[in-house]
Amino acid sequence: MSPTLLWFLIGLVFVVAELAVPGFILIFFGLGAWAAAAVCSLTDVGLTGQVATFLVASVVLLVLFRKLGLRTFTGQSQDGEEEAPALEAVGQTATTVSPISSTSGGKIKFRGSFWQAEADTDIPAGHPVRITGLRPGSTLTYVVEPLEQR
Repeated sequence: MSPTLLWFLIGLVFVVAELAVPGFILIFFGLGAWAAAAVCSLTDVGLTGQVATFLVASVVLLVLFRKLGLRTFTGQSQDGEEEAPALEAVGQTATTVSPISSTSGGKIKFRGSFWQAEADTDIPAGHPVRITGLRPGSTLTYVVEPLEQR
């Protein structure tokens, strides 16, 4: 098997593995392997040069483009896009599933799912609460207040 084909196949394995493993790192090793394949097809370089090309290209691409790739492909929100669905819960009622401490928070059950919650006062488990907002800087932790039980 030619070194060019071997490096191409190694690169293909890395790129396919990136689809199965989160982290956005393996793709750069795939691109490094393809760089080594390109060098093999254009020059008559030995194994040491091939491995050096693979390592240098992989590390340089990783350092230069990982942050850009993460911003592009992870779907970070802009202008509160992510918060809009969570803010629809404001004013709705939920039930505490674990005690909520004013110092450490707890959990609530809302629309069949469990969520982190905070409150200014201690609230026991099983107590109904009203959702008053989201913890600043979070789209996963609700701020709640106890409802008076009748």
